[in-house]
Amino acid sequence: MRIPYCLVKWKDTQAGPGWRRRDDAEKWADSPGPDHLSLGFRLPIGPPGDIVLAQSIQSAPNGAVGELLHIPKSAVRSVKTLGKVDH
Repeated sequence: MRIPYCLVKWKDTQAGPGWRRRDDAEKWADSPGPDHLSLGFRLPIGPPGDIVLAQSIQSAPNGAVGELLHIPKSAVRSVKTLGKVDH
């Protein structure tokens, strides 16, 4: 199987502790989260349209995958396939 390695640009979600006044909370919720760039092996798993990346893949039959990142499709800005490796 050939596994693609990809560069994914995605928008982060936001979370924050503590109490806020209602108007401050609305401003905060409407502000965009920062964009991120992540690089990894794209795995054919997860809900349709979502991106699942692994930082590492063992070179063994049914080898384990490490450092998984699951990005929901609603957060994905772009995906650029840089190449593919045999696995």
